[in-house]
Amino acid sequence: MHPLITTTVLLLLTPPSLTLQSLYSFTLPDITGKEIDFSTFKGKTILVVNVASQCGQTDAHYKSLKRLHDILSFSPSTPDGGSSFEILAFPSNDFGDQEPWEEKEIEEFVRGHFKAEFLLFPKTIVKGEEIHPFWKWIAGWFP
Repeated sequence: MHPLITTTVLLLLTPPSLTLQSLYSFTLPDITGKEIDFSTFKGKTILVVNVASQCGQTDAHYKSLKRLHDILSFSPSTPDGGSSFEILAFPSNDFGDQEPWEEKEIEEFVRGHFKAEFLLFPKTIVKGEEIHPFWKWIAGWFP
């Protein structure tokens, strides 16, 4: 996918530094409205990616994300028995209006068509003046 369409940030969170600690203060709703406490990601490797349903590379990229999740989510587990790898996917309409759908349609598409089980968040503004605070935090890593 073109870098303007999908921005991918791999955050290796072991061991956490003081700078990374602020990540753990985020609590965001997933696409169903369930609150996700980012402190649960302590000690895990996470892939944060923004996605779009109407991009020319959507099919290949969702299939790749699903495969990556399927393979790495079976990596050595955390002490609580969970996976040590997570994908956090944030749909965004910020790049060429390639995510026109609402949350319910996005979830049905990703879960139904691709059978993806990784974390999916609501459509999010990832750049510009109205950038979501989480993405503003990420952008701060790349001045």
